[in-house]
Amino acid sequence: MTQRNYHIGQITSVILIAFIILGCQNAAEDRFDASKIINVEPQNLYTFGSVYGDTLSFDTPFSGEYIDFQSYQEEGKYFWVCLKPEDFRLDFYSLDKKSAIKSIEFEFEGPNGVKGNIDGFYYHNADSIFLLSIEANHIYLMNKQAKRVD
Repeated sequence: MTQRNYHIGQITSVILIAFIILGCQNAAEDRFDASKIINVEPQNLYTFGSVYGDTLSFDTPFSGEYIDFQSYQEEGKYFWVCLKPEDFRLDFYSLDKKSAIKSIEFEFEGPNGVKGNIDGFYYHNADSIFLLSIEANHIYLMNKQAKRVD
């Protein structure tokens, strides 16, 4: 080992030891004071009240399984609209009267046709019904006559 390498090794060792000593020192105010731990009583952050429930039993000509639902309010009355994709249809129910109101059947083809399947919907109002077709990668804007608005 050469004299120069020996001095570099000594200097490196001294610097390393100095970093270890200085790094391990900790001022008293930086240390964790265990006496500051306080016991906090758990609080009930959520209050649950009773929720009104009802069974929906409709005298209806509509049947089948629905994949998407939405409730909405119009002129102070409450409605429920359901998507039956295999029939390309939205069924409307009155929640106040518990009866079927109407059905909107959409076309598969033509100028008002919905390409692909109807995978979801959003009912904004009678003139703005949004239909989602994932297969066609498109959202259709329709009205209550099942006509395209866009």
